[in-house]
Amino acid sequence: TKKSVIHPGDQLQIPVGGALPPVVSATSTKVQTVLDFVSAQLGEPYKAVGAGPDAWDCSGLTMRAYASIGISLPHYSASQAKYGEAIDWNVQAIRPGDLVFLATNGTITHVGIAIGPKTWIQSPGTGDVVRSGNIPFQRVVAVRRAPHPPN
Repeated sequence: TKKSVIHPGDQLQIPVGGALPPVVSATSTKVQTVLDFVSAQLGEPYKAVGAGPDAWDCSGLTMRAYASIGISLPHYSASQAKYGEAIDWNVQAIRPGDLVFLATNGTITHVGIAIGPKTWIQSPGTGDVVRSGNIPFQRVVAVRRAPHPPN
């Protein structure tokens, strides 16, 4: 067998005096623009079919956030779930800027934007406001890493 192939379950040993390369967690300028956009909407009211500038539904918020960097998404959460790269959140960490989808009775009905591996910003529903909080992982049905234009 090849010594350079790593298989699931293999254990790696770092030689004495050796070190792992640093983990890079820098957020691209395009993703930062998306995060800045959604952060600026915190506290604004939910409005059905709202796409700003002062009231939002969930997909209107994500649509406009990504429009701020030139990415066109539809104004419908189930349709947005078809864009970008599918992420297995059980294996890969959710990254800032990822779209996180929830479902009701098996149908995608809600989307928010991750601001960290366990937190997001969303426009939850009638009577509520755009807010940040913990991602409800028990309800997550999809995570998509939207395609980002080069910096």
